[in-house]
Amino acid sequence: MEDEKIDEVAIQQPPAALKRVREIACVLRPQPRSPLYWWLFNHAQELLQAETDCGGEFPWVEMCGDFALAGFILSDGKVVTARTARATWQRVRGELPYVGQADAVIKS
Repeated sequence: MEDEKIDEVAIQQPPAALKRVREIACVLRPQPRSPLYWWLFNHAQELLQAETDCGGEFPWVEMCGDFALAGFILSDGKVVTARTARATWQRVRGELPYVGQADAVIKS
C-alpha cells in the first residue's frame, strides 16, 4: 500500500531531471518561430559579440530598416518594430543556454 502512495507522489511531482528534459525538448522542438527569430538565433554568437562591443544595446530602430529590406515580417504580416526585435532577441538569448545543454545530451 505504501508503494502505491510513493508512486502517486512521484507521478504528481516530476523530478528536476525530467523538468530539465522538458525544457530542452522545447528548444529542440520549439513552437513555430518567425524568420527574424531564426535569423537572430543563427547569428547569435556574432550578435552577442557585437552587443558587448557596442555597450549592450543595439540600434533596434535602424536594424528594423534592414530587417524590412531583408523581407522579415511578423506572423501577422506586419513589419518588425524595434520593440518586437528587442523582445525576440531577448527570447533568443534566454534560450541559448538550453541549446548548449541539448547539444550535450544529443552527443552523449
